[in-house]
Amino acid sequence: MLVTLCACTRKVVSDPGPLPPADHQEQVRAVMNRILKDDGTARYRFAAPERYRLRRSLFDSDVPGQPPKFGHVHGWRVDVFVTAKNTYQRGETPYMAFFSEGKFAGIFAENRVQNAPAEIDKWRALYLPPAAPK
Repeated sequence: MLVTLCACTRKVVSDPGPLPPADHQEQVRAVMNRILKDDGTARYRFAAPERYRLRRSLFDSDVPGQPPKFGHVHGWRVDVFVTAKNTYQRGETPYMAFFSEGKFAGIFAENRVQNAPAEIDKWRALYLPPAAPK
């Protein structure tokens, strides 16, 4: 009987990589200023980075006839609370900035209606940089 032990060579995939860069708050502000309709009045409050993972399919565009990629992208979540007066929001609104491999990977908003199990549809992408994780 031949037994193969593949766990010995398995790479640890839950490593979030380096912390977000020192200027991560400025990076997020710059992107949010483009997303918000009235960015002149926006005030930001940032939480400390924490380890997190997102579905890999959030970073892929839908291609007809091709299934979405499975798995997760590991990195750092930074909760961002924005207070702005514009036609989209009133009061403080939560967002989530995600950093993977030490780089900005996107801004996400929580879906208001979640029907899928295991939080599959918890987040939706608001902004993904051209070099988002693949």
